[in-house]
Amino acid sequence: MYQPLACYRVHDNNDSLQNTVDRARFDKMSRYFAFKLDYFAERCRMWGVAFDPVAAHNHSIWPLECRLFADKLSPDTDILSRVVWCNLYRALKACMSLPLALTNRMLRAV
Repeated sequence: MYQPLACYRVHDNNDSLQNTVDRARFDKMSRYFAFKLDYFAERCRMWGVAFDPVAAHNHSIWPLECRLFADKLSPDTDILSRVVWCNLYRALKACMSLPLALTNRMLRAV
């Protein structure tokens, strides 16, 4: 039985190379990553492979950076809120576990 192993989208415009830096863009990228994790988790479930999408999200630097940027660009976010600090902690922890040279990880964390 034929089953697709990936999603591919055909479209007229490319919104991944925009020149704007706003909260909506980072929110969209964060939601897109969550969609990909959910899809991957479903495929793993069908294949009988253990996969924890929450752990993958909390250890992936890119979606955590998107959340931090969205929080920073939001006019109504309290920078001292617990959620912001949790996201910052997760991002720093994920950054330090990257398979890069220590100096590169430190620069990225800064």
